[in-house]
Amino acid sequence: MQIFILILVFCTLISCNSKVKEDKKNKKDLSNEKIDTIKFTLLKDNLYKDNLGNFGFKTIDNSDPQKPVERFITIVWNANPDDSINDGKMDMKNVIDTGSYKLIKGIYYKDKRHFYVFSQMADGGTFAVLQNIDPKTFVVLSPYYAKDINHVYYGSKIIKNADVKTFEPLTKISNGDTSWQYGKDKNYFFFFGEVIYQEELKLHKF
Repeated sequence: MQIFILILVFCTLISCNSKVKEDKKNKKDLSNEKIDTIKFTLLKDNLYKDNLGNFGFKTIDNSDPQKPVERFITIVWNANPDDSINDGKMDMKNVIDTGSYKLIKGIYYKDKRHFYVFSQMADGGTFAVLQNIDPKTFVVLSPYYAKDINHVYYGSKIIKNADVKTFEPLTKISNGDTSWQYGKDKNYFFFFGEVIYQEELKLHKF
C-alpha cells in the first residue's frame, strides 16, 4: 500500500511540474506575441507612436556591428529634475508635447517645454532634456554645437574653454564627406568639443 501511495505522489509531482513548465512556455509565447505586435507609426522628425500609446525616438543599435538592429528610445533622461535617484528619467509619452515638437538641427530638438539632445551610442543612444541652459538665449549653431549667453555646448556637454562671443562651428570636407564636429573661437580650434592644440592642428589640416 505504501509503495502504491509513493508511486501516486511521484506521478502527481511529475504532472504538476509539466503543467508549470507549460504555463511558463505559454506566458513566454504570449509575451513575445505582444512584442511582435507592437507597431510604431511616424509622427514627425523621428518621433514615433506605437499602437499602445507610447512614444519612441527611432535609432539604430550597433552593439553588434554585423547585425544592426532598429530600436525605439521610449525614455527621456533629465526630464524630472527632482528625481536624482533615477537620473530624472520619464516615459517619453509623459514628456514631449507633440504639437510643438520639432527638429532644430542635427541632434537638437525642442517643444514648448524643453530643448532636447540625442546622444548617439553603440547601443542606440539616449534622448535627454538639456538642463541648466538659458532657454531665452539658447541657439543651435550646427548639427553638434549650440550656445547660450553663458556657455558653448557640444551635444549636452559644456565646453569649458570656449569663448561664447567668438565661438563658431566649422565645416570640413574630407573625401567628399562633410564633418560638423569642428569649431573655433578667438583662442582655439575644437574637435568633438575638445581643444585641438597647435601641435595637433597639422593632423587636421587647419
